Amino acid sequence: DEVGSLAKEFNYMVAQLREKIEMQKFVSRSTVQMISEGKEMTLGGTRRVITAMFTDIRNFTSVSENKWPEEVVETLNHYLDLQTKVIHDHKGIVDKFLGDGIMSIFTGDKMVHNAVTAAIELQRKIAEMNKQRQKSNEIVLEIGVGLATGVAVLGSIGSRDRMDYTAIGDTVNLASRLCGIAGPKQILANEDFVKRLNGEYSTKSEGKIAIKGKQGPVPVH
Repeated sequence: DEVGSLAKEFNYMVAQLREKIEMQKFVSRSTVQMISEGKEMTLGGTRRVITAMFTDIRNFTSVSENKWPEEVVETLNHYLDLQTKVIHDHKGIVDKFLGDGIMSIFTGDKMVHNAVTAAIELQRKIAEMNKQRQKSNEIVLEIGVGLATGVAVLGSIGSRDRMDYTAIGDTVNLASRLCGIAGPKQILANEDFVKRLNGEYSTKSEGKIAIKGKQGPVPVH
């Protein structure tokens, strides 16, 4: 009857909506926004000035080698969840998870301010969480952070059948390299990023450091 048909269609709609919500958890917010705006899914991108941020857990392999895999995964997800919330709260986009690290992107006029406040809050909240975890005799992890501002290509990268909406270019690579050399609790940034802070935050020069893939040493702060 009509009521039965209506109920069936309603249940189908609810199931589709639930499926859509669950699927959105597996793609970045920028991808969801692009799809919702009805833009054509074509390969390619545009040059934009962005701020890229990479975070990575220090010594994760050595910390986890004597632990049960289930305990390692649960601990890792705990730290990644905290970082994701902080990044989103500061208008960043989690682009992808890289094992025990995160690549995120900040855009817009306040991207540098949003990125630096996110990085500082990440280190502060993880330090607070670690104090509680130490009291409970749980695994304690620390992160290094790399920040870089500059030109990148932002758009759909991949193949016609499988693409990611992401950023690529020297700026992204530099942020990743800076994260790789950052120590526990440390935040490293390139010179362009620091200049855009306009002295609002205290910074310390680390001098010029040799970075893999760069022809000469790079000023790091």
